[in-house]
Amino acid sequence: MRHPAAGVLAFFPVLVIGAVWAARALLERVAVRGAVRGASAGVLVALLSASLAWSVTGHVQQTTLPRSETLATQRVDVGPIRDWVQLTGTEWLAANPWGAAIAPIVLSGAHVGLFDAPAMAGTPQLTGKSCDTQTLVEGSRYRVCAAP
Repeated sequence: MRHPAAGVLAFFPVLVIGAVWAARALLERVAVRGAVRGASAGVLVALLSASLAWSVTGHVQQTTLPRSETLATQRVDVGPIRDWVQLTGTEWLAANPWGAAIAPIVLSGAHVGLFDAPAMAGTPQLTGKSCDTQTLVEGSRYRVCAAP
């Protein structure tokens, strides 16, 4: 299974650096002096380090869990939708939600658009949820809903 948030993980160190910079600026602004400033900085660094360690530990543990969804199972799940896309000549499907629906749309052979983008108004939406509109085609895990 591919991780949908590689960009978020890659950007995390930038967030930590920004948080440290902002905390230092805040401490300088409130003119905290001497030992209080050092203690505050120490607590801040400890909290940021603990947060980073907690996050990394969670991601490492997640990689050891068995996966129920693989590329092969996704291809099978998307099979009826791929057939429908080819039969109807559907060029675009809107991903709802954005992250989880991207891979199935790509596997269907259609182009991907964001469901709430103005350009996608009137475009059928692929989702793993139940449809609020008519279900146009359904696989075992995903379905295509008529545009709202």
